[in-house]
Amino acid sequence: MPCIWHNLFSYKGFVSRQPLSEVIREALLLLEEREQLYEVQRQELRHKIAEGLAQLDRGEGIPGEQVFAELDAELDTLEKTRKTG
Repeated sequence: MPCIWHNLFSYKGFVSRQPLSEVIREALLLLEEREQLYEVQRQELRHKIAEGLAQLDRGEGIPGEQVFAELDAELDTLEKTRKTG
């Protein structure tokens, strides 16, 4: 994962035209936005896990062999597409 500082400071035009305090302020805002995004993603994942567990409790699961067969088929398709594409 690229470092957020690298992304911010790689924009030399922005950095060279702004006071250091503004650059740091912008970096902190970006960090805060990223944290908020991660929290939303974590909440969504927790919800999906709870939903999946509830489905399993109701007997709505898919046999593991079927899941792996479908994943293998998807991977085969992706590999063929990558080789021909």
